Amino acid sequence: MRKVLLTIAFSLVLLSCRDDGNVTVLKRLPDAVELTPVRVLEGDEYMYSGSLAPIAMAGDFIVGDLWRNECVFLLMDGQCRPLAKLGRIGNGPGEFLGHEYGGFISQTDDTLSFYALDWERGTVSRMDVCLHDYGVDVTLLKSFPTMMRAAYPLGDGRWLCSAFNNRYYFCEDGSDSTVWLQGWDEDLNEAIEGQLMYSPPVQTGEVFSGDSSKVLIYDLMHPVLWLHDVRDGRLVKKVYVEKKPDQLIYQANVGDECSFAGAAVAGDRFVLLYWHYDAVRDVYTDSDKLLIFNGRLELETVLELQGENKCFLLNPDTKEAVFAGYDYDGFRIYDLSPWI
Repeated sequence: MRKVLLTIAFSLVLLSCRDDGNVTVLKRLPDAVELTPVRVLEGDEYMYSGSLAPIAMAGDFIVGDLWRNECVFLLMDGQCRPLAKLGRIGNGPGEFLGHEYGGFISQTDDTLSFYALDWERGTVSRMDVCLHDYGVDVTLLKSFPTMMRAAYPLGDGRWLCSAFNNRYYFCEDGSDSTVWLQGWDEDLNEAIEGQLMYSPPVQTGEVFSGDSSKVLIYDLMHPVLWLHDVRDGRLVKKVYVEKKPDQLIYQANVGDECSFAGAAVAGDRFVLLYWHYDAVRDVYTDSDKLLIFNGRLELETVLELQGENKCFLLNPDTKEAVFAGYDYDGFRIYDLSPWI
């Protein structure tokens, strides 16, 4: 009897998913596993969490984008305890107008190094942090001719970029030519650059696979995912979650009720924060969830979270996910080791 029930359950999952080549529509999600935090970090020491978004692991440390006037990043230890404020707001050398953590570079006994994007100025810098006195050296690596939403060095002078109109392309140092990622050319968003008032109907974030051979792009306004090959930009897989393509709303500053709010990687799995939020009524219509996909972008697990969560990081060593939220101060930590 148990075998029959398992067979029926598996059949229902298959019926809830339509796969057309490299495009998949997940018509409905499987039942979620309810999670309870294994630890909650509260108190005055963690009150700054309300000013952070996003947060990310950088070696043994945590770096958060700090949205306050006096600095740009907050450096924390592995237990989310604040260590130092890094960088300055401004238009001078080594200063930032629009800051965003751009990825881990290296860590030694003396120095932590990571990339920092100034999306408003269109620059990518290297930040070297002394781990003894937390002094910072900022080195400009690349200056683009326009504002940038994303810019990642791929090695040998090659870059993966998304300019202010949120269209992804490759470029190379010393060359004016660009190569679009498949599907991100003139058919998506307007060809508008450098206009702060322009709000693309498709706005996204991205995360690289564990071996850096793929990049997963997730829609911040719609329940859509794209998986691309980093070598040539080929679209490997596109996934729609709970909605079909013709059900999506594409208007400036108007998104769908369900969308993604962040992503992380653990080994060969992608972990995404997925929420249901009605912007018109300013209410959450369902609990936040974590969707865990394998490297082929096939959904494996759905986990249900507590509270209204705005961002998270994943420690690949401990398999713990750390969340900051809208309706709670401090941090909530969940153990994801059974699923990743």
